[in-house]
Amino acid sequence: MNIADYIRRKRVRAILCALFMVFATVYVLSYECDVIVFTFNKLLGKDNFYDTSLGPWLLIFSLLFLQRLVSKTIYFRDRHYTLTFLPSAIVAVLLTSFVPYCNWISLLVTLLCLTFGIVQHRIDYRRREKDRKRASYRLVPRLTWHCMWLLALVAYMGFAGNADTYFHQELKMARLISDGQYRSVVNFSVNPPGTSIITAMRAYAQSRSGKSIADELFRYPLQNVGDSVLLLQHRDAKRTPFQASAIFQQIGIWPHRGESISQYLERGAKFRPYALFTPGRDYYLCGLLLNKQIDRFVNEFRKYHTLSDTLSMPRAYAEALILYQRIRSNRQVQYKNELMAANYQDFIDKRNNYPSEYERANVLAVLYGDTYWWYYYYSNLK
Repeated sequence: MNIADYIRRKRVRAILCALFMVFATVYVLSYECDVIVFTFNKLLGKDNFYDTSLGPWLLIFSLLFLQRLVSKTIYFRDRHYTLTFLPSAIVAVLLTSFVPYCNWISLLVTLLCLTFGIVQHRIDYRRREKDRKRASYRLVPRLTWHCMWLLALVAYMGFAGNADTYFHQELKMARLISDGQYRSVVNFSVNPPGTSIITAMRAYAQSRSGKSIADELFRYPLQNVGDSVLLLQHRDAKRTPFQASAIFQQIGIWPHRGESISQYLERGAKFRPYALFTPGRDYYLCGLLLNKQIDRFVNEFRKYHTLSDTLSMPRAYAEALILYQRIRSNRQVQYKNELMAANYQDFIDKRNNYPSEYERANVLAVLYGDTYWWYYYYSNLK
């Protein structure tokens, strides 16, 4: 190969490295940043530590270093030089696609790509002497060919990488909580119905911001029915860096062995009995609403709150009291809120306009899907 062809080859490889570096930066720092940090923390045994400063940058330069190492130690023909980026792509996929659970489709695609790279390397190795005698190196056709291969590699990383939307949202919210951005967590947009982890983190962030969970609890559809969505389940411990101990600390007490969620929340409501407001009471009352124990909610609400038409009240509490007064003839409380009462009457009128239960649920979900009324009537409708 003459000097001109050598310079052209160097330029093509430099362009390919630059393009791969740009994509790796976007892939690691934007698309899979939270997943990679979570993976690093798990590998280091840090369950409750969430640092985003150094790990992704180290990975980016490690991927480029791995490519340079492969290109120097393993022979590939010039037309297949893009395959030197394949090990770096596989490493990036391995760090993202199999967290928190194994993605068998991604594993199969990765094995196929690795097999193809090995087979192609063996074919190129046999043609090594013939490739050395090649006389011409055309810049534009060769660059176009390499860009096509690089595009295929990028498509592989995008397809085989972690595309679990809910998992990305959970990690994003966990990072916001670790940074103390609780209002950002509450207002974080989530594809409905979300997950129980997302609901637990949103409730925790709302409580840490000094406001009642009932103000935002039914703003988004809930995946599950019942008070279990307020706490992290044991099976969720490996899926998120957000720790259940943070919720226990916010409530003020830790659960006992064999204690149900309802029993734990009821005991948490009695913590600091002389305080005007405690997160434990808020969790307990919201748990009763989630369990649709409307009569018990009213009885417990009277213990911890002074009923007044002039004082502001968390939205879900007010909606539950309006509902209670409409469905119970023997009323133990009297609560007046003309605007909310009118909205509830409109809810009932529209509910009676449709004979099908599923049609009612869909229509009312658009108008009143963020209310406790919709949750009470339709949350368990499959």
